[in-house]
Amino acid sequence: MIYWIKKYYKMLLSIVFTALAILAVGGAMYGAFMIKQETNIVSFEGKWDIELHSKSGKFSLEQEQTLMDINFYNTFNTKGSYMVCTKTIPELNENYDNTLEMVVKNCGISVSVDGKTIYEYGIENVKSGKYLGKGKVRVSLPDNCSGKEIKIVYYAMEDGVFTGIYEPVISSNKEPIDNYLVENVFNIIICSFLIVVGAFILIVSCMRVMYNKNFLPLIYIGLFSAIVGIFISCNIYTIQIVSTNRLVNTYVEYISLSLLPIPIFLIVGENYKNYSINFKRNMFICAAVDFLVAIVFTVLMLNNAIYPDKYVLLFLIFYLVPGALSLYLAKKMKLIRENLIFNIGFAVFVAMSALYVMSDWLITNYSYDFKYINFYLPIGAIVFVGCIFTDYMSDYLSSYKEASQAKKLEEIAFTDNLTGLYNRAELDNVLGKINYKEIFSVISLDLNYLKMTNDIYGHKAGDALLKGFSDILKKSLSELGPIFRMGGDEFLVVLEGSAFSDRVRNALDNMERLIDRENKKGYDYRTSVAYGLACSDEFEYPKFDKLNALADKRMYDMKKKIKEKDRKSGFGVDYVDDRTEDITGVVKEISKALKAGEKREKEEAKKAKREAKEEAREIARMEKEAAKEAKKSDKNAISEQSNDENDNQTVDE
Repeated sequence: MIYWIKKYYKMLLSIVFTALAILAVGGAMYGAFMIKQETNIVSFEGKWDIELHSKSGKFSLEQEQTLMDINFYNTFNTKGSYMVCTKTIPELNENYDNTLEMVVKNCGISVSVDGKTIYEYGIENVKSGKYLGKGKVRVSLPDNCSGKEIKIVYYAMEDGVFTGIYEPVISSNKEPIDNYLVENVFNIIICSFLIVVGAFILIVSCMRVMYNKNFLPLIYIGLFSAIVGIFISCNIYTIQIVSTNRLVNTYVEYISLSLLPIPIFLIVGENYKNYSINFKRNMFICAAVDFLVAIVFTVLMLNNAIYPDKYVLLFLIFYLVPGALSLYLAKKMKLIRENLIFNIGFAVFVAMSALYVMSDWLITNYSYDFKYINFYLPIGAIVFVGCIFTDYMSDYLSSYKEASQAKKLEEIAFTDNLTGLYNRAELDNVLGKINYKEIFSVISLDLNYLKMTNDIYGHKAGDALLKGFSDILKKSLSELGPIFRMGGDEFLVVLEGSAFSDRVRNALDNMERLIDRENKKGYDYRTSVAYGLACSDEFEYPKFDKLNALADKRMYDMKKKIKEKDRKSGFGVDYVDDRTEDITGVVKEISKALKAGEKREKEEAKKAKREAKEEAREIARMEKEAAKEAKKSDKNAISEQSNDENDNQTVDE
């Protein structure tokens, strides 16, 4: 089971996030259905009487059609024109609160019922040429208005605003439930999800990125989720719930749209950083350029120098560029399958964005009515956020697993298994970093009576003594510097600065207090330590070996004093507390064993001495016999020589 989870965890993460997204979408649809049961929407039936007044003259429409179907000739649909739309209000339920609702894009508006003006907005802005923005208009209708004439006048700020104008409706509610909720509850839930998730990811990742740079991509993901959530919420006029000013909603929408390419460039660059460093750098440059463009765009928009409606297509195309580059790079490097989740999410988002752009353009220019246009971006955004978050989390889990394994191997290589302190291998690393021109010190420590604890109580008690003492060292001396177990009962601390400072003295006093507290816990064994200090300023040419040797000498001097003090206090060869009956027997047995060992050593020494004497006698005897044999051989040689000389003399005669 665990094997399959490890193998397919990417797929599992995708399934989990998809399930959450489905729950959010399902909840949104259910909420929309439930709200719609309590809301009545009244549409205008029949034709509108429409008159268009422009510089070219007056133009009337007599055919029966909705406002959405109007497509004027460019000669009449120009800046400065105004359109008068007249119709009879249908039969309404007078027990409800009746509200006229419509979407208006960059034009002033005036509404009158039965010849009496009940609402005006932006007419002065049209005259002065100030940008009006777009948004939802809500006008409360007077009581008993059924069957009366309603006149709506639209004042154009720019060319073409009368093409694709939205059809007004009347919401009749038993309670003040806005028609807005009925139409947009799906998008509201999705936008809230994206904004909340994005804000949460941003906060968490910003706090963590200071300690771990692997959280940097998560910042980009959170930034994208929050920005796209804000853009979509403005696109469905959510801000107008709290502010009726259309400019606020419009400015926030276009500013978020201009900033949206930035996290996309950064996400794409981060996704391919391991395969192309230049690509990541280029994506970062594109993000910086887009940031500057967004600033310039915002300044010009706020100063009425440009109308942002004309630049929507430009920005939407601009953030599709990294998508095309990403897919091209993935195909070129044959990474489509490796980055499959990311590429699928991006492809869905690009497709939904392109569909939204195309639909908005057709509505604006050719009066096509797309009922589900507001669903395209939310669906694409939530799929993309889910895919990139899943892809990031899977990569992060993989890197975290590798880092954990590497850290574990490092701990095994440079720490002591029993105590958790550093070992000799780590000491070599630390010594390699020491600046001998600066003052540094060493503290040599030796744990007393470890061998006796092992002999009397066993190695399990000895291990407990070592662990307890190591914990004391960690609590008291860890702030001074790294602590090393050199082997057995020997420990070492390397620290910057002088070992004879108040800081070191206080730490050692704290160590001794902790040791006293440990000994009062009633363990069978006793904790006792001797230590020695040495500082580099005690030497003209300081080296670690010199300091360590001096610290060891001082530690052994202290050790002798401690043992002498223990003997005088009745502690004995080994430590013996009030429970001396059991321990005394053990000590006696050890003494007997020591005496027996000494006796055996003496006997073996005597035996070896006897064997040596006998061996020496044998060697002397053999040397004596060899000398006799040599003497005898010499005599025979002399005799033979004498006989030869006599024979030679006889021959001569």
